[in-house]
Amino acid sequence: MTSFLLFKNTLYLIQRGFDNSPPYNEYGLGNMLLYYVVKEAIDSGLNSYDFLRGDESYKLRTANHVRENKKIIYKIRAENQYLPL
Repeated sequence: MTSFLLFKNTLYLIQRGFDNSPPYNEYGLGNMLLYYVVKEAIDSGLNSYDFLRGDESYKLRTANHVRENKKIIYKIRAENQYLPL
């Protein structure tokens, strides 16, 4: 099972899951599904496939570019509280 979001010619991976119990785990079904979906995205003319955040090994094996996530914290002057964005 894989869930995606398509926005502005990019396919975003939202959730990926598969049965990793024997005997299915020996076939690499998750990777087969991933490669099929990426191929379909390319064949459909999409510009990119985004794995979103995380550094799981399957993402690093497949990606040709890695982006950093940044966390920005700003101060509210009136109450002196910090809130994450």
